[in-house]
Amino acid sequence: MGIERRKDERKNFLMEKFKGSFFIQSDDQYYDVTHVQDVSISGIGLDIKDVNYEPGHKMDLIFEVDGLRISIASIVRWADQYNHNQQDLCRVGLEFDQGQGDMTLLFFMALREYLDSFDAERVA
Repeated sequence: MGIERRKDERKNFLMEKFKGSFFIQSDDQYYDVTHVQDVSISGIGLDIKDVNYEPGHKMDLIFEVDGLRISIASIVRWADQYNHNQQDLCRVGLEFDQGQGDMTLLFFMALREYLDSFDAERVA
């Protein structure tokens, strides 16, 4: 992955508590996000099944929970392919398009109850 370039603090995402869904829209196709690693105000680390992306690829990250749907234009900054439980997965680091400040803030705030914080109970 190289040198860390993210300027904003990452927060671990408590996926096991999450009741909504994430998916990717890319090239008129939709792909389910299987796991979210971490989130910041400027990006997200996640796993996608059965697809391979290269840095520079543009896509939309879509988040849905309780009737709320947020779509954020993003770009792949890094990607690693791996196999887990006989599934081909792609772990990607997405950077949110900088021209959507209000949307990324809304997204981050909508996720706040699923973000690990210093006073939150950690799930092993």
